[in-house]
Amino acid sequence: MRLTRIEIDGFGCLRDFREDVTPGLHLFCGPNESGKSTLQRAILALLYGFYQGKKAKKSENEALERDRPWDGGPYGGRLEYELADGSRFRVEREFTTSDVPTSIRDLDTGRDVTDEFGRGPHGNVGFARKHIGMTKTVFEACAFVSQGELFAIVDEEFVSPQEIGETIVSLADSARRDISAQKAHDRLDDVLRESVGTARARVKPLPTARRQARQLEGELEKIDAVRQCWLTPLQLVVD
Repeated sequence: MRLTRIEIDGFGCLRDFREDVTPGLHLFCGPNESGKSTLQRAILALLYGFYQGKKAKKSENEALERDRPWDGGPYGGRLEYELADGSRFRVEREFTTSDVPTSIRDLDTGRDVTDEFGRGPHGNVGFARKHIGMTKTVFEACAFVSQGELFAIVDEEFVSPQEIGETIVSLADSARRDISAQKAHDRLDDVLRESVGTARARVKPLPTARRQARQLEGELEKIDAVRQCWLTPLQLVVD
């Protein structure tokens, strides 16, 4: 899925934000408290909403209130996006109340297709999970990278915009399933070598456990031999 347009009527410090998102890398820059993180939260809320179950949780209500527009105006917005097959959709949510009116429109046919994804309470419409293929938690972990995380990735206190861009591109590239799977496999191999060890290693847990097992087997054999001596009946030889 690729976002093509973001429209935010009001969300936290953001007001009347409009942006067309063309293919390629986009960087939203600004000073602290200018709304960069708020924009991330707005995109997440427009895709998945604030509520995930039938009953509203306290933390979800608090999140809804936390991002209520600072100026008290309209609270909500729209996202337009395109799927890999070229189909285009627009989601619209209004967050003023916990009911969260939500609609999904097919931009190619103009039809309202909200009911095709099922309507739940609090604006729970499962279009994002079907179109993106992941839960809200997984999407947030995969798609959102904070400035602090970027600094940690490049292992520098200060990085240039070019380095940030290259890191983001690298992260996006590594999100391909084949590469991610290979990296996960390699990482597991590293963990096994470091934490468990191989048959040739002498000080790793695996060979150490094997040596201890052999020692215990030897001790058990000695104990069994002693027990056999005590259990053998005494034989009296009378001349």
